Amino acid sequence: MDFLIPIDLQSKTALYEQIYRYIRDAIKEQRLQAGERLASGRALAEHLHISRQTVSVAYEQLVAEGYVEAKKNRGYFVRAYDKSYDLSGTYKEEEKEATDKKEDVVFDLSPGGIDFSLFPLATWRKLAKETLRKDNIAIFSKGEAKGEYLLRSEIARYLYHSRGIRAKAKHIVLAAGTEQLFLFFAAAFAKRQHCHRKSELQTLVTFVCYHGAAGGGGGY
Repeated sequence: MDFLIPIDLQSKTALYEQIYRYIRDAIKEQRLQAGERLASGRALAEHLHISRQTVSVAYEQLVAEGYVEAKKNRGYFVRAYDKSYDLSGTYKEEEKEATDKKEDVVFDLSPGGIDFSLFPLATWRKLAKETLRKDNIAIFSKGEAKGEYLLRSEIARYLYHSRGIRAKAKHIVLAAGTEQLFLFFAAAFAKRQHCHRKSELQTLVTFVCYHGAAGGGGGY
């Protein structure tokens, strides 16, 4: 594969997404044939003068959607493209409308916001695959209410070494996101007399700048 991938540093579209879209479209239009090897992440990153992690995120997205397959110690290769499985055209108008509605923000600090240019997607995917390959029935169990003990222990150790915070696993609660943690805290604070009034709970939440949840604990 050549290096002629146009990227626009001034575009609102993330760099990894520009690379992903270009290669995806090249595969759909058969400018890249099945079995053809993509440029290595390092070579492409050096040619485009961008982070190697950015290229890795784009490649992993292509793998996840089935356009490309990763072969150990060999690289990334184009997979045979089957048009019958392509439903993207159905959603072009919706995708364009959603793109037009995106706000011009510098940093996405929303509870569900993820900066994929910094998130170690390749490492996460590798660990996830290794975990699923193991004969580990425990991952399908309900688990502990506060979260897995070993993970909470590691977080406690990290907090001590990085922030000097003394904590134990029993002091840490894990959840799927900010919204779920808010429900936990709302229920816990509702049991305390000084948090029975809705206004006091709202003040607590607003202080941490989570305006969307302010007032959400009124039912407790």
